[in-house]
Amino acid sequence: EEEVSDEDHEAAKHLEYRELLGIISYPASCVKLEMCYAISICGRHRGKWGLKQFKILRKVFEYGFTTRHLGIIYSKGLDKHGDNTTYCFADSGHSLPRSYGCTIAMMNGAVISLSAKRHTLTASSTCHDEIIEFSIAVARMVGFRNIMCEMGLEQTEATTIYQDNEAAI
Repeated sequence: EEEVSDEDHEAAKHLEYRELLGIISYPASCVKLEMCYAISICGRHRGKWGLKQFKILRKVFEYGFTTRHLGIIYSKGLDKHGDNTTYCFADSGHSLPRSYGCTIAMMNGAVISLSAKRHTLTASSTCHDEIIEFSIAVARMVGFRNIMCEMGLEQTEATTIYQDNEAAI
């Protein structure tokens, strides 16, 4: 997340950073969800990158290529939450000027949605950051519950949202 100096950018501006980022953005957002956070971080350097940022992006690309045969597996009867029951993980890390947050919605033992991005608000504490991400997770899960209800898979129990910050809990 460090800033790139003008000298570093000048030395690396011939490298096709934006093009490589564009190539792996689609698979990361639609197929290889575990790469979303890394792509989000790399995206901060679209306008000014150095050799170090290019090497990191290349490693992300290599990971996506070497794990291309591994996919998301949905299970029946193996998830401790039950069949067709949604649950969610929400987490955030406090940093200035704005923190990053991640929300992972799950059902039947696999990811159905993942969001990893910088918050739009500046929080005053770690607890505040966690509550911001928790509210994002709640809104996402309400949407999934509504969609499931329309499909005839109404979830009558409360949705579990896992949170690791004691103050936010």
